[in-house]
Amino acid sequence: MSSRSWLSYYYQNRFHLTPLSYESLEYASGFSSEQCPEGIVAISGNTLRILALEKLGAVFNQVSFPVEYTPRKFVIHPDSAHLIVVETEHNAYTEQTKKQRRIQMAEEMQEAAGEEEQELAKEMAEAFLNEDLPENIFGAPKAGPGMWASLVRLFNPVQGITEAVYRFPQNEAVMSVALVRFSSYPDSQFVLFGVANELHLNPRHVTCGYIYTYKVNPTCTSLELVHKTTVDNVPTAICGFQGRVVIGIGRILRLYDIGKKKLLRKCENKQIPLLIIGIRVMGCRIYVSDVQESVYMVRYKRNENQLIIFA
Repeated sequence: MSSRSWLSYYYQNRFHLTPLSYESLEYASGFSSEQCPEGIVAISGNTLRILALEKLGAVFNQVSFPVEYTPRKFVIHPDSAHLIVVETEHNAYTEQTKKQRRIQMAEEMQEAAGEEEQELAKEMAEAFLNEDLPENIFGAPKAGPGMWASLVRLFNPVQGITEAVYRFPQNEAVMSVALVRFSSYPDSQFVLFGVANELHLNPRHVTCGYIYTYKVNPTCTSLELVHKTTVDNVPTAICGFQGRVVIGIGRILRLYDIGKKKLLRKCENKQIPLLIIGIRVMGCRIYVSDVQESVYMVRYKRNENQLIIFA
């Protein structure tokens, strides 16, 4: 016996018995109509429900949640099972920039009007500022190449709700994320974001990079900014390593520890050919993925404080 409802059906010459991702049903029977040719009418509590089944034979159930920008990467908070999702969009404005642009356009409308049209221009400008145009219907304004908008979303996947949203300034593109525990703060968990400032894709150029360090509360419902570290290239990969953090900045592999005002550089390796795109750790070994030249195996020698490539 089971506390959930199951569906038994015949599909593609096979019998299937599949659990329903739905509320418990007390009674169910076949149902057919013009709008629902193959459905089920069921009783759940004191309500009558009509169900339509899609994708027969599928093993997994999926639920979609709309987000603001393109989701790029995420990490799972181990204690709460919440998701820390990175959303980054190219050719896009941030919400703050959109408001500033609307105010600027309204002011230009009034400046372009003649003396006799000032009253009408003022009314049109106020109507323009108050007008709400949903972007999912009318589309978002295009900012142009090299313009980026990013945010971080703390998401509860079980309830399907967003706990908090943290927005980054215009033209800061979040490229990497990792959860890290530092040996100097064993009871605290931190999340690090690698950010590119004014990134142009072709030809590839960046003004600088940042590493944002946030402290995560135990339930992963809020973040507290600890500090922001400036680097000379894009932090494309981040991974915790023996109470510290190893970061791929362009083609350079660096080991950092946490400080009071910024991350402290401990050592680095400049032998990766092109661009680091992934870092994984197993014991004292670090596996570094290059964008073109496969995978490099690196060992950290603590006594010499060196990162040595051995394969």
